[in-house]
Amino acid sequence: MILTNPIYNYYEIYNEKLFDLLDEKKEKKAFAKGEKGDDCFIQDAVRMSFNCDLNSINPENYFAEFLERYENSKKMRTVRETDLNYSSSRSHAVVQIDITVKPTEASPARIGRINLVDLAGSEHVGRSGISEQLFNKNLNTEQMNQVKMTLAEGKNINLSLLTLSKCIQALASKSKHIPYRESMITRILGSSLGGNCRTTIIVCCSPSDIHLKQTKSSLFFGVSAMSISNAVCRNVMKLTATEWRIKYEKDIGEKMSMINSLRDTISDSEARVGRYKQQSENFKNIANEEKSKSWKNQEEKAKVMAEMQAEINWESITESETDCIVCWDKVKVNRSNTMTGCGHSGICDDCAAYGRKGYP
Repeated sequence: MILTNPIYNYYEIYNEKLFDLLDEKKEKKAFAKGEKGDDCFIQDAVRMSFNCDLNSINPENYFAEFLERYENSKKMRTVRETDLNYSSSRSHAVVQIDITVKPTEASPARIGRINLVDLAGSEHVGRSGISEQLFNKNLNTEQMNQVKMTLAEGKNINLSLLTLSKCIQALASKSKHIPYRESMITRILGSSLGGNCRTTIIVCCSPSDIHLKQTKSSLFFGVSAMSISNAVCRNVMKLTATEWRIKYEKDIGEKMSMINSLRDTISDSEARVGRYKQQSENFKNIANEEKSKSWKNQEEKAKVMAEMQAEINWESITESETDCIVCWDKVKVNRSNTMTGCGHSGICDDCAAYGRKGYP
């Protein structure tokens, strides 16, 4: 996973005007239309980055620079003292952090944006003491201008919060028209409310009975926001020509290595098949040789027996001293007195005269 250094912006929405808090001059910024119908972006915004290594042992050290710049820019926010708050925020603040990651060098980049928003609290003119100062005749011109400025700030804060509430209600009811353009804060947070995003809203409430109405309205605001459902998908950037070339070269290299591996596997398989065939042929040859030897042995044996029988002169040994197979006397037997099928067993003349035939 390749993580590029995150880039962040820090804006202030004061009296429906956008100011860049990362700019030391705190100049007013304006929206510009993106190319090919893309979303609006802030023109000439100061964008800063900070080092980030998630594989480090102490990754929090890389955020120290970011936090230091954030605290320095936070001091440039517009605050004013009221009867309810010593340092009341008179503006909304938005921190945008853009993160780009790539699974591999040749993979398309995935981009994401984190919007950290600090909304100013709704302004109650009567409780903040502004209405009393507005009719105070003892104030000089400069003090009266300050009171009028505070009143205008509260009015713009309430209007922007009202527009934000209207957008959330329209999204919750799935209305066709969402009034994003009615306020600067909703224009910036349009993609965070109803776009490709996941949104978390933290509602600040007070347990005091004095702020019961504000607490109730804040809770209704949070309940409406909870009913919004967005379909989230990955933001994948389009590859440049160089990135496409790197991607295809890597893919081709992987495919070629796979092809070579398959070729080696096929060669090994063919070699094994050849060895198996050779072994089979050897076994067949050995079996044929053994079979031929067996036949040769039988033929030679039969030939030898035939030669032996041919060499024997049966007429010269018609009579010999052996056991008669009938009376079992060792006498001279006549070879001609043989039983059918037994040419080697004889009987004596006496047994032959009496007609006694023995059995082999």
